[in-house]
Amino acid sequence: MILHIPVENAYFVFPIAVGVTYPAFAYVLGRTIGGKEVVGVISMVIVTADGASTQFSVAPIPMAIATIFLAGIAMTMISAEIKCKKRLLLLMLIFSIAAAVTHKIPILLATGATTVYMFYSTLQVIELRSFEVITGDYYYVVFFPIILFIQWFYIAPYFLEIIGWLKAILIEGTSPDQVVTVYDIEYQMAEVVDFPIMIDLIYSGYYILTVAIGGICGLVLLYLYKSRQVRILQSFCLVTVLMTIPGLFLYNAPGYRRVFVYATIFVAVLIGVGIEYAREQSRLVQKEVVILAIVLVISANLLSPLVAPDGPEKATRYLTSKEINGKEFTNSKVDQTVYSDVFFKRKKINIGSQTAFSQSDQIVGPPPNPTNHGYMHEELLNGTLRDKEYEYVAWRTDVDIFRLFGGEFRLKWKPETHLDSNYSKVYTNSGVNVYKREKR
Repeated sequence: MILHIPVENAYFVFPIAVGVTYPAFAYVLGRTIGGKEVVGVISMVIVTADGASTQFSVAPIPMAIATIFLAGIAMTMISAEIKCKKRLLLLMLIFSIAAAVTHKIPILLATGATTVYMFYSTLQVIELRSFEVITGDYYYVVFFPIILFIQWFYIAPYFLEIIGWLKAILIEGTSPDQVVTVYDIEYQMAEVVDFPIMIDLIYSGYYILTVAIGGICGLVLLYLYKSRQVRILQSFCLVTVLMTIPGLFLYNAPGYRRVFVYATIFVAVLIGVGIEYAREQSRLVQKEVVILAIVLVISANLLSPLVAPDGPEKATRYLTSKEINGKEFTNSKVDQTVYSDVFFKRKKINIGSQTAFSQSDQIVGPPPNPTNHGYMHEELLNGTLRDKEYEYVAWRTDVDIFRLFGGEFRLKWKPETHLDSNYSKVYTNSGVNVYKREKR
């Protein structure tokens, strides 16, 4: 994406990159920490079947690749603890730079994981009364914040946005509600579509079960297994899983399933290490229990409709053949802005001419001036399309649930009735109507 790889190549590269590197890192980390090949195999099996790795292996998004670099950072930290080779620090620097230019979160996660790990180490210093237990670890506390500072100040100005937000609140007296308004549009003529709880539970099954089993394994290892390598792994697990929590409760936050891709390798390894350790220490945990745990995780993923996200009571995430034909007409025959709903407007149909970066159809927030982009959003939610004087409008006739900024909505009114009364149809195929405003 940074290199503007054509989309058709990105869809070819991503499944291979994720399908090879995720299991490879899980195997290496599992075998290194657990000391046995079986731990690596268990970790590899779990991450291969994990819902996040399955879903985002076919989604050309930066997170999928950034996860590889974050796993590389963790691997070099763990390997440095074992081998103490300086060249591993150079490898860590390479992974860190790659992560910094790929996505804004990995270095933040590494900084958080390092902080948690140093907290563990400090407790160990207090317990053993020996500073030697963290000798050589202190550079982590300095290294990652420096990389984060460079990334958020120079590579991408995230700090400047945060400073502006804090300035508005603390100095100018603007409330947070006034600052963050991209989704806070009051709508009178639409209702949010809520998924049935059972469907949402099934769709999130892999996340719930994987985190639950990983949490149990993490607690067992925390109290019974004194290993610095395990502490590093636990630190990365804790921070990456915690990063998913805002997405569970806040719509404005990144989706928790999307963010969980960062945790998938670490949680898989933690489960592998925890299962093998428990099996060694307890006669109650034998092969059958190990197999059952793995089957449960895999079953949760099989139940999650990740490869067919258009489940009941959900908006579609693709264009039908009729909608593609309608979009081709607006692209080739109309030389003015054609207004349409957000998803239809953003969806690309000529993949070969698009870059991977521009192909994303994630609806994360309105542009600074939506009217310049042809998006219909507020006018659909509040029924104010009647007040607009758009020259051209494309309307999808078979859509019941619309993906707009801030969620999925069902309209309480019929925009098509207004369009039929005030516009002339210049194209129709029973899936899409393209209207031209009548001159009065």
